[in-house]
Amino acid sequence: MIEKLKPAIRIGLIYGLITTVIFLLVWALAPDMFGSFSWLITQGVLIMLALPIVFMIIGTRDTKAKANVEHYSYGSAFTAAFTVALVASLFGLLFNIIFYTAIDPEFDNRVKEMVMETTQERLENANLDDDMIEEQMSKAEERMDNQAGVKGKVKGTLWGLLWFAILAALIAIVYKDKKTQPTS
Repeated sequence: MIEKLKPAIRIGLIYGLITTVIFLLVWALAPDMFGSFSWLITQGVLIMLALPIVFMIIGTRDTKAKANVEHYSYGSAFTAAFTVALVASLFGLLFNIIFYTAIDPEFDNRVKEMVMETTQERLENANLDDDMIEEQMSKAEERMDNQAGVKGKVKGTLWGLLWFAILAALIAIVYKDKKTQPTS
């Protein structure tokens, strides 16, 4: 089984490496971006939608080519696509644990400060009353605390895998071979 999935595993490692490089480039060149709305959009569109779809399709295609089978089932297509995402997610989780514990342990706190400042400004500009601002700030702080540390990274990875399973299911629907209809 592992032999058949080697192309998906390879593509997953490439995908994980690319997202790690993107993160490190932003961290080194534009660290203030992490607390911004533009990073949220970049992360959502690029890292959670565009790149996974591209790499999952490539992994599914390459795995199908390596399998050299007459019929590529839905299960085989799903397994290949999800393997890409699983490998990339585990790569990312391992990097995150190393990054947040050894490379930059204060990163979560700095991002939390930036997000809290941005949130405060947005809420004040929306002319909300003080009670509403306090309530929203409390919710934002709770969300940030839930995402912090190794536990937060594991939880985020699990949520990401759920999303990737949905993408893999959709890719498998499109990528599986259609059953041949008997001619009459």
